[in-house]
Amino acid sequence: MKDKLIIKAMFLVVSMTILTACEKSEKELYEICAPGLVCIEHSFYYEIRMGSVSTLFSPLTNRFYNPSETVDKAKTYGTGALVSNDTILTSRNVVTVPPIDKQKLRDILLTNYKASREWLKLSIDIEFSLSEYAKLQQLNQAIGALETGKWEIIPHSEYRAKHMHPETHNQIFASVELLDDSSDLPYAKLHMYEDIPDAYIFPLTAQADHSNPVLKQIKKLFEGKRELYVIGYEGVTDLNAQLPMPTMSSKFEDKSINELYIPLPSGEAKGRNGNLIINQNGEIAGIINESQDGVQGINLRTL
Repeated sequence: MKDKLIIKAMFLVVSMTILTACEKSEKELYEICAPGLVCIEHSFYYEIRMGSVSTLFSPLTNRFYNPSETVDKAKTYGTGALVSNDTILTSRNVVTVPPIDKQKLRDILLTNYKASREWLKLSIDIEFSLSEYAKLQQLNQAIGALETGKWEIIPHSEYRAKHMHPETHNQIFASVELLDDSSDLPYAKLHMYEDIPDAYIFPLTAQADHSNPVLKQIKKLFEGKRELYVIGYEGVTDLNAQLPMPTMSSKFEDKSINELYIPLPSGEAKGRNGNLIINQNGEIAGIINESQDGVQGINLRTL
């Protein structure tokens, strides 16, 4: 009996040693995760179609452009993770065009077009011109579309990524495309055209078993001494500027768990959409998902 107890005790000691060895320090987690981070730039503008007439609108300058003009695009930035050497995983809000006040744009366009129409009418009455008459016809068509609701706003997005190679420390710029455009998913995948050789690839938690309910997967993260960390970029204003160093927050444990989200204090999230939630094994447990009203939480449906 005594021998069995000794063997059992030795087994427990070995088991605890293995478990302890698997737990990485915050410094170790930073070193293995930082090379897999990608900075994402999302440029966007709006196209307004009124029948065969169209104009472009930029929320950056709050002005309209002719289709032949170069639009000053608005830009937002976010964090993504390499989950293969050409695929980036990020929060859907990083790649989503923000909502716009459609009624306000309609009112501005109607006011401007009606004023232009009156001016053109006076010009044509004084000296008839075919080019000005054609412009008048276009204005009438646009005004009619706006007044009858037969017009639409189409967002246009462009994505670029910036990655620091973990071995050479070269900064790699690449155009990327949105792979997963399903609006019912809270996360999105992007394809990076330039493969990243020998890049750090983030493993996903519970990747092998998608049948577990989300709630059970979340609870597993808090069993025993398992903790969660936030790693990402604190803030970027220009993708072409020097790539900022990744930051890692202090560990946090939040017991107010529901089926979809673990709430996060804004300080933990670093105010950055797409920052990664990792466990002590350096696996992605979720992604910071900041909604339009500023509420932050862990997007746990990425599991």
